[in-house]
Amino acid sequence: MGSRTRQLEEQDRELLKFHERIGDLWLKVPDLKEQLEIERADRKDIEEEYWDKVEALTEVRSQLEAERADRAQLETQLAELQAQLATLAADRAASQAELRSQLAAERTSRQQLQTELAFPREELAKLKKNPPPATAQNPPPAIELPEPADLLNQLKGRRKKSKADLADVEEILEILGGDIN
Repeated sequence: MGSRTRQLEEQDRELLKFHERIGDLWLKVPDLKEQLEIERADRKDIEEEYWDKVEALTEVRSQLEAERADRAQLETQLAELQAQLATLAADRAASQAELRSQLAAERTSRQQLQTELAFPREELAKLKKNPPPATAQNPPPAIELPEPADLLNQLKGRRKKSKADLADVEEILEILGGDIN
């Protein structure tokens, strides 16, 4: 029985230690509850911060997607503009070639005209140095005279007593340079 007593005493000591530990734990419970409440509040703050960050991240992703779409659209527009620029450059080159060709043709034509005008210029210079007489420059205008018979009839119509005859009228016309039949 001695060993049983010792065993019981040993169990009593262990039970006492266990009670002390339980008492210590009960003393710590209010602190642990307070600490738990603090942790819960911190967790709530952390969760709110987490969801705020998730929301912000979602917004940033949306903005990024919109910017990517804008960039793709701008790249498409850039490609279209580059194609237009290439077309315009090709058109410009073709126009320049055509204008150069036209210019060359105009220069050739001008040279031909200058060559053709060289002889008349020489003639004009000669005429300026030695002008022809005034009568040669300005011949009298050609007068178209009536037929001698018509002229005689007109004279007889105005002067009934005129003694001129057809031979006289023909002679007068010949003096004036008219054409007699």
